[in-house]
This record gives sequence, structure tokens and C-alpha cells, in this order.
Amino acid sequence: IFLMVSKELAVRVRERLPEAPFYTISDPFDLGDAIKSYESFKIAMKLEPQSMPVDPIAPIEKEQQSLSEVIEESQPEFEARLSVPERVPFRTRRIPIIMFIAPKGGQGRTTVCTHMAAYAASRAKRVAILDLDANSNAAEKFGKTTQFTSDGWRGTTVGDALATGAAVEAMPNVYVFSYGVQLERDLTHIDHTDLQHVLGVCMEELDAVLIDTKQEWSPTHGFLLPIASQVVYVVAAQKDALDNLSSRSRDLERRMSGRHSDVYCLLNQTMGPKDVDAFSAYLLPYKPAVTIPFDLKYKRRGGLGLKALVDQCTPWWDGVLGFPPSQTKKRRRWFGRRGK
Repeated sequence: IFLMVSKELAVRVRERLPEAPFYTISDPFDLGDAIKSYESFKIAMKLEPQSMPVDPIAPIEKEQQSLSEVIEESQPEFEARLSVPERVPFRTRRIPIIMFIAPKGGQGRTTVCTHMAAYAASRAKRVAILDLDANSNAAEKFGKTTQFTSDGWRGTTVGDALATGAAVEAMPNVYVFSYGVQLERDLTHIDHTDLQHVLGVCMEELDAVLIDTKQEWSPTHGFLLPIASQVVYVVAAQKDALDNLSSRSRDLERRMSGRHSDVYCLLNQTMGPKDVDAFSAYLLPYKPAVTIPFDLKYKRRGGLGLKALVDQCTPWWDGVLGFPPSQTKKRRRWFGRRGK
């Protein structure tokens, strides 16, 4: 038995239990010194199990090796036990981290990102949106202000970010962190330690993280690509989107380093099968997994509630977020009295 007692009780313990080894707790308490004393006690018990001195630090008989020599020999082992391992940047808890990219602006990247967040929140998922776009308009899709920034935030919870103005609750269960609110900001110089900290907090508390990036390649893309569990490549079926689309697709394949299955290609605002066939040749080696038909309300509304987009993306969202497949009702054709 090894006892740890305070100074007030040390005298009584010595009187009542003269043979019991103990450690006197000093103020302030030194945990490392206490552990070393206990290790010395165990080593001494192995050397002389029959007769153990009261004080474990007291030297043993001369013919045997003294405890001080034993402690000096085993000092590296003690220090290894007391050393604290380095903190890993991210917790091993696995949640979807989805990164949205596009070959240029105006492809619908932010629109798809915000609709996915709203869909997940409507089914009781807590989602974070990291807005890294220079326009920083993810919060505007929900009707919230964009006059806030998450630069330099090092809080411990999402609630701290909301309280300090580093994030905005766009709707229940949707939290937006913004890094592009400053005018004419060069997003290639985003502090990656800030992003790493925000990702770590979100992975601790939330169920999914959606990252809305800018269109040009930057060091931030290189930092986020290994972290993302899925990369959504959003391309609008427009003639001006064909410029450098093939080279951008091949560049994405090279940067993904063989993670071909982690890229999800989404063709937006298509007019029909001809658009799908024409753009598929420019998207190689990727194929459009989802095609969203053209909708006049897309530019007019600018917010949420695009039914065609939600209908086409629902099976994909269910698979990524872990929902059971949604049951879509098929419209029955009415033939009138002749049909009867």
C-alpha cells in the first residue's frame, strides 16, 4: 500500500502505521514528484520485498544499489511517462466535410452549398458553412447580414463564435463562418491555422461541414483537399464556362492524387440531353452525376427554395448525410372519364 497524505495527517499516519510508505503532499501539489516517488516505491519493492523502509526515497543497504542510482538509470522512462503527446490537428470523429469548387464564378456553387445545408438542417442535422469566397454571400442566401468575419477566432465552441460575432446562425442548425467579408482581400493568404481550429471545433460539435471556396486555385485549396471527404465540382451549362474547362478538369484530377471517386460532378442549368452530351466531353475524366434543369427562378430569386435543384440533389444528399432514401411521389396522369 502506498499512501498520499497531507502535511497535517503525516504525523498521525507515521504514528499509527509506522511500516506503511507514504508521500507527503505539499502545497502546491507536484504531480510529477508524486509519480516519481511512487515509481521509486515500486522499484524498491522489487529489490527488497520483505522489509520496506517507511520513506520510499531513503537509501537501501550498501551492498545493494541505492534508490538514487536506480532513479537516475530509469529517469528517461519516467520522463517518457510524464510527457504529454502532441495534440492532433483533427479529431478522429468522422463527419462529412464537403468542399465546393467551380471553374469560374457564377456556376451555382454557393447556391448548391446553401441548399444542401438547409436540407440537412430540415432533417435535424447541425451544419457549418465555411464561406471562403471573395463575395462572401452564403449568409445572404438565408437573408442574413454578411458584415462579420471569422478571422483570428480561437474560441472553444460554436456558441462562443455566435456570441463574439465570428459566426452567424443563418437558420436553426446552420452556422456560417465567413473569411471573405473584407473588400479586395487576397484569399491566398488565409491563415490555415485559423481554418484548422474552426474545422476542429465544428468536427467536435456538428454533423457536417460545407466549404464554399473561390474559383481560382490557391494554397487554401491545397490545404483543404486532403481533408475533404468529398469534392463537389459545380459547372453551369453555359458557353462562357467552356473556356479552360478541360484543363481545369485535368488539373483537378492531378490535384486529387488518385481520389477519383471522391469527386462529385454536378452540371447546373442544363437545357436538355444535348447540353449534357456536349459538356461531358469537357469534364473528362469526370462524368456529371447530377444534372439540374434550367430554371428561370434561379437568377430572380437568388435565395433558397429552388425545387428543381432540391429534387435532383436529394438522392445524393441522402447518401452523403446518412439519411434513408426519400420517398418521392410520382404524379399520376389523369385521363378524365375516358380513362375510366
